[in-house]
Amino acid sequence: ITGLVYPPLGAAAAKLGVPKMATCGIFLVSGLLLRLDDVKRAASARGAFLYAVFSTLVISPALFAPLAMQLPGLDSAGLRAGLAVFCCVPTTLSSCVALAKAAGAN
Repeated sequence: ITGLVYPPLGAAAAKLGVPKMATCGIFLVSGLLLRLDDVKRAASARGAFLYAVFSTLVISPALFAPLAMQLPGLDSAGLRAGLAVFCCVPTTLSSCVALAKAAGAN
């Protein structure tokens, strides 16, 4: 918000690497807030994990990507392809990739 109100301050923060530090901070704080019991319980829930992976990476793309390619009014082939990719990639995955890239990860 500060960068919107006073753009030179936002530009200076970007030059100092504040976005990368903030993104790293988000991951660090999120990890520190996890309770060990919750991590152990989540790691042992293989059935729930497999269901989440299968429904996110197989069922959703199979249902929604073909629909996205057929939407009327989308004149741009690039827009249709982007929408199809968006339907195929889990939002959490794309968010994590965006956060990781913002932090300078590969």
